Amino acid sequence: MQVSSSFRSFLKLDILHSYFLNDGEKDFSSMNEEESKTQLKSYNWKDFLEIYPSQKTSHMMRGNKIFFKSFNDSIILAIKVESGTENQPFNELYEDESMTFLLSLKDQYFGNYTDLDLADQLLYFSNKTPVLPEAFTFKPIDRINQSGTVGEEYLYEGENKKHLLEEAHLNPGGGVLGIIQIYMKGDTPVLSLINNDGTLKNSLPHFKIHFSNRKSTWKYINLKDDFETETKKDYPLTKFGFILLDKKSDFISPPAHFEKYVFPNPDARRIKITPTKNYSEIFI
Repeated sequence: MQVSSSFRSFLKLDILHSYFLNDGEKDFSSMNEEESKTQLKSYNWKDFLEIYPSQKTSHMMRGNKIFFKSFNDSIILAIKVESGTENQPFNELYEDESMTFLLSLKDQYFGNYTDLDLADQLLYFSNKTPVLPEAFTFKPIDRINQSGTVGEEYLYEGENKKHLLEEAHLNPGGGVLGIIQIYMKGDTPVLSLINNDGTLKNSLPHFKIHFSNRKSTWKYINLKDDFETETKKDYPLTKFGFILLDKKSDFISPPAHFEKYVFPNPDARRIKITPTKNYSEIFI
């Protein structure tokens, strides 16, 4: 993306969530170009998240003429370059320099439809292995061509969480969901934003954070006819699309006169999360 004659993009980060992008049981990643464009028309990561630079990073970005631009499915950083060049930053970038962005929740039901156990843990995404007080396994932020979604390997707790918050000058009770920390030079060249000589890469570094949607057993409750029945398997929670349940074989103990009932898909706001199973309750 060319922002202007003197600025160019040097980082793109996609923010995706399968709850909003999947169509029923059809996964966004399996869609063709036309289908994915249709899903993206109604998608905006700002509906459930807020992402913003830390105070230190805001100061650093101003000094280096770096601009932060949000789109419905991504974030792009653009930087001022030397006149007449495409890859020489106007101000020198240092390989150990980093930018820190903070994540906070805008949707109180995020934990209901997101396949993560967030209890007292911190999400941390980076292109460089951190130095932490306790043993941990590090997974770098995904590049756009990788198929993974956000899992427990991005979650930190205890002393490691405390250390990451302190490094970002944050209080433990500050309500931050996660931290994105991107270094100019990552653990490997493909994770870096700049070349060894400090110039910008010819190909735009493109990363992603892709949240997976939670699955649950769907429990149907009919108070009038006094019955409860639940699905034999878990189904994904999605905002769009519809999963048709119209066979007795879909259920454990289907009700008598099965054909007279309609089984709607659940509302993500009504879910019971237990250590062994997640239940979505639907009153019919």
